[in-house]
Amino acid sequence: MRKLICALAATLLATTVAAQDRMPQGPSTWIAQSATSCSGWKAICDARGPGCDAKYRQCLKSGCWTEGAKWGGGTHCSLAKR
Repeated sequence: MRKLICALAATLLATTVAAQDRMPQGPSTWIAQSATSCSGWKAICDARGPGCDAKYRQCLKSGCWTEGAKWGGGTHCSLAKR
């Protein structure tokens, strides 16, 4: 039983490490990937620093959020306009 538990733990650890290697790197990446609405992106932006209100208003119109260059400059669309 002990060998089985150790084998399962080793497999879980190896899978977790492999998944982390495939994730994009950068500050707040895992949080940003979970944002599905304009308000979610605004909360992330506010946590990163000031200057988010104009981006939020634009997102409410278009449904897209473009991150600043410091954060990779990615554009995220099909967001809930809330």
